[in-house]
Amino acid sequence: TDTSTHALLWAVLYLSLLEDIQQCCFDEISSRMENYTAPCWRDRTILPYLDAFILETLPFSTTVYVDLKAVSEDTQLCGYTVTNWWSVHHDEKTWANPEEFNPQRFLN
Repeated sequence: TDTSTHALLWAVLYLSLLEDIQQCCFDEISSRMENYTAPCWRDRTILPYLDAFILETLPFSTTVYVDLKAVSEDTQLCGYTVTNWWSVHHDEKTWANPEEFNPQRFLN
């Protein structure tokens, strides 16, 4: 789907731009995956940094895109409530430094 494609494209972009995060993901996969197997969904428990990277990518890139960045609250459109996901994902009350890409926020 478009949402999955956009999420993957954003992930590739962040990995290409943020070399330190790319290195952390690579190091974790290299050290924890036996016989150079590709990680799969069930490996999330042994790859916490990679999981945190994925969790950070989704709200940071807001792949469900409606151009409502200028609107600060939900909007009515043809009788439907349209949630402004950008403001939800970048709310300073919820996220510390929401404009900074930081997978560490998902590691407890």
